[in-house]
Amino acid sequence: NYQEWPDPLSNSVDSMLKIIWQEGFLKQEISDDTGLSTDLLCMIGNAVTDIQPYLDDLFKVPSHAAIVWESEIESARSGKVFDVFWENEVNKQTVINWVLSKEVEDLVMPVYLEILNTRYDYG
Repeated sequence: NYQEWPDPLSNSVDSMLKIIWQEGFLKQEISDDTGLSTDLLCMIGNAVTDIQPYLDDLFKVPSHAAIVWESEIESARSGKVFDVFWENEVNKQTVINWVLSKEVEDLVMPVYLEILNTRYDYG
């Protein structure tokens, strides 16, 4: 509940989480290792009151959105998230809805298919 701290402190935590997400994930070269994305999403989702702005950031980096989508899609179809440490139920449901949305599918499917083509040689 850091949001209840005095403004300078709570704003600092918000800034730190945004930097971790943007610099530690969105601006990094990624592979097909989905652990980083699910861990960061869970950590931030348990800390912030609204995970949606972080998910919205993924529309700017479709390759990263595809990695998050790939790691979460099977769980989301069952109404769950991949990481078992989620405690914020509202943010967890927001992630599930994001993963299952047509808008996200349209964004990530071309990228995901390209990832599959480079991961496996169908030649």
